[in-house]
Amino acid sequence: MAYLFNLKSKPGLKYEKEEEDGIVDMKDFFNTGENDDAICSYALEFDDDTGVVSFEGEWDKENDEELDGSRPDIFDVEERIKAFAEFFDVEWEEDSKIIDNGDDYEITF
Repeated sequence: MAYLFNLKSKPGLKYEKEEEDGIVDMKDFFNTGENDDAICSYALEFDDDTGVVSFEGEWDKENDEELDGSRPDIFDVEERIKAFAEFFDVEWEEDSKIIDNGDDYEITF
């Protein structure tokens, strides 16, 4: 069972966002210690030249050893990516998705 990430944003994003209490960058957003955020952070990549953020790669059973407890379900991961997209004003390219190949489930953004 694995989560397969294939999400890519439209260009022009900034890696950091200024808030009242400081600056939050894309990696910091997922620095909560929660398992769903650990999975999201693992797949996160940012291209400074184009301003494109992507979530790419595979999270499988071997990666589960890095978690504190059990793997969150795909819907928890989806909610965190949606919150990230809202916070950083991300618009996804067509066909951006996460696949849970264990349950044969696909979430399109």
